[in-house]
Amino acid sequence: MNKKEELLKQVEMLNTGIKTFDVPTNHLNETIVELEELEKGIIRLKEQLNYTKRGMGLVKESIEESSNNILKIINGN
Repeated sequence: MNKKEELLKQVEMLNTGIKTFDVPTNHLNETIVELEELEKGIIRLKEQLNYTKRGMGLVKESIEESSNNILKIINGN
């Protein structure tokens, strides 16, 4: 085998080796997309929990106000 053939064979082997990187890279890209979707879902969940927390705070205030009004009526104020 002459030098040119040897170099061509080495280049072919390198190109074959490079192709083995495609599968993990594609898998990593898919994983990144999945993680980005999870991140968006977590952000939406956090927003929903904040709305729920605010809503619970409003309900608590309303109950406290109603309780105070009932006590005023009972005490004749």
